[in-house]
Amino acid sequence: MLDVAHLNELIERSGLAGSAIERMAGLSNSYIYRMRQGSIPLTRRTLSRIRLAMSRLRHGETNPNEVLPSGSYRLAVAYVAMVLEMQPEMILAADPARRATADVAWMRAARARRWAVYIANQYLNVPQAALARAARMSKAAVSIAMNDVEDERGDPILENLLAAVEEAFSS
Repeated sequence: MLDVAHLNELIERSGLAGSAIERMAGLSNSYIYRMRQGSIPLTRRTLSRIRLAMSRLRHGETNPNEVLPSGSYRLAVAYVAMVLEMQPEMILAADPARRATADVAWMRAARARRWAVYIANQYLNVPQAALARAARMSKAAVSIAMNDVEDERGDPILENLLAAVEEAFSS
């Protein structure tokens, strides 16, 4: 069996997030954590996959499984920003984890983010789990956002936005 301490040292020296390494290596969530805990063994093949993933991440490669969801989400953000007369950067920069409900600008960006998540999921067929990664949100937060948008149906701005999106996809 290989030394997990060596793996830990490699990851720490790389400065990369374990979750990013797992995704690039095609490993399931918390795979590295479970190796560290000793519940699954570190094999030569897994170590090679992890080293290759770290190399790709250091060279700026993106995970091909995340490019489409991320791009679709950003496209939805750009469209929502245009309709709401906002800058897409403002929406993308408003950290969802901050939960700054007293900040008017953050709340406006959160509303736009919810709408973009809804459009990406419902019209661009991006799975909620992939949207969570693309929007830096938890899966539960994406699910809540989807429900919130359903509750907002009836808002004239939202209805016009969704009608325009539906029109684009029906022609």
